[in-house]
Amino acid sequence: MKAFLEKYHATAAVSFVLLFIIALVTTILFTWSIIEAREAEIQARETQLETLKRRAAQPPQVSSPQARTVEPFFADSFALAANELQQRVVGVIENAGGNLVTVGVDPPVTADDESGRRVVVQAVAELSNNSLQELLYHLESEAPFVFVENLLVNRLAQRGSGDTEEAQVLPRLSVDLRAAGYFKRAAP
Repeated sequence: MKAFLEKYHATAAVSFVLLFIIALVTTILFTWSIIEAREAEIQARETQLETLKRRAAQPPQVSSPQARTVEPFFADSFALAANELQQRVVGVIENAGGNLVTVGVDPPVTADDESGRRVVVQAVAELSNNSLQELLYHLESEAPFVFVENLLVNRLAQRGSGDTEEAQVLPRLSVDLRAAGYFKRAAP
C-alpha cells in the first residue's frame, strides 16, 4: 500500500507541475498578445499623427471660383429649357430602370416675374422602389436645378403569376411626377 501511495503522490506531483507549466505558458502567451496589440495600436496612432502633421504642413488648397461654378438654370428660352428638362427627366427614368408611360410639358406662364421663367414637366413611369430613390436623387442633386413639386406613388397590382423572382421581390410602383426648373432670362 505504501508503494501505491508513493506512486500516486509522484503522479499527482508530476500532474501538478505540468498543470503549472501549462498555466504559465498560457499566461505568457496571453500577455504577449496583449503587448503586440498595444504595439500595433501605438504604431497606428503614430502613423495617423504623421499623416496629420504632413496635412497640416501643406498649404490650404484654394479652388478657383470657376471650378465651383454650377449653372443652376436651363437654356435661355422656354422651348429650349422645356426640351432640356424633358430629356433629363426621361433619361433619368430610363437610367434608373423605369418604364416611361407618359411625359409632357406644361404650357408657359406669361408673366414678368420669376414664375414666367419656370418650366414644368409631368411624367408617369413604372419603377421599383430602388429606381424611384435613384430617380429622385439624380433629379434633385445634379445641375441645372430641378425641383420635384408633386410626387404621387401607387403600388401596381401584380400582373400574371409572378413566375420570376424579381416580380415577387421588387414590387412595381406607378409614379406620377411633376418636376420644375427655371431658365435664364435672355439678355436685353
